Amino acid sequence: MKNSNVVIRVGEKNNFNMTTPELQELKKFEAKGKIFVNSNSFRAIDATYPSIITINPYMKFNALKGDLTNVKAVRLKVFSTTLDEYAIEQEKCIEFCVENNLPILLTYMRYWKKTTATEFSGPDFRDMYTHSKGYFRPTKDTKEDLKQWVEDIILDCGGSLDLLHECDSKGGGCPDCMNCSFLTYGSKTDTIKALNLSMSGKHDRYGRKGICIFDCPDCFAKRVTMGRRPQCDKLITNKKITGEIKTI
Repeated sequence: MKNSNVVIRVGEKNNFNMTTPELQELKKFEAKGKIFVNSNSFRAIDATYPSIITINPYMKFNALKGDLTNVKAVRLKVFSTTLDEYAIEQEKCIEFCVENNLPILLTYMRYWKKTTATEFSGPDFRDMYTHSKGYFRPTKDTKEDLKQWVEDIILDCGGSLDLLHECDSKGGGCPDCMNCSFLTYGSKTDTIKALNLSMSGKHDRYGRKGICIFDCPDCFAKRVTMGRRPQCDKLITNKKITGEIKTI
């Protein structure tokens, strides 16, 4: 019997790549909870399981392709920038979501390196970001400005603000948010577990499969695993899921 109180987030520290072997592997976990998969818009989407898809994995718009019927939300890495090119790229992402009536899950980009912040937010990024807990993070005012900017674009495109959701808006981790659970299965009371499939990735420096095949700018997952693959092929929690790590 399926554990109906557990939502399983697949691809927590790697990317679910929508391949047939991965889909077959997930069948082994169906009895353990309600599955949804994390992927990005470089992959052709399969609708077998509900999905949340990152639309700008490399900070530029990349249109979703494949079967969108079971896409429950589009994750948008939003960032303040003085560079018109990247402002326009984010606008394209928002417009695509409105045109396809896809909920937007805002994730505020944080930078590990100054070079990355300069590349995407511009040479004056320190006016918008503050260094805290190892990252350049958007200030409170920057977050408010970004959210208002996204709302304005949604309305200009004829969309509804009901499409907009904000990841971990209170900074208390998953227990204070639960947007993933709500968007995929309609509940904010379930328990979240994470699952990374080894077959979803490439070999790490120790020859073990499971490390993400993509190289997104300042990837948090690859930094915390230090080039090693994450825990794979079993249900796990992390400190964000349990609320032990505050993100603000």
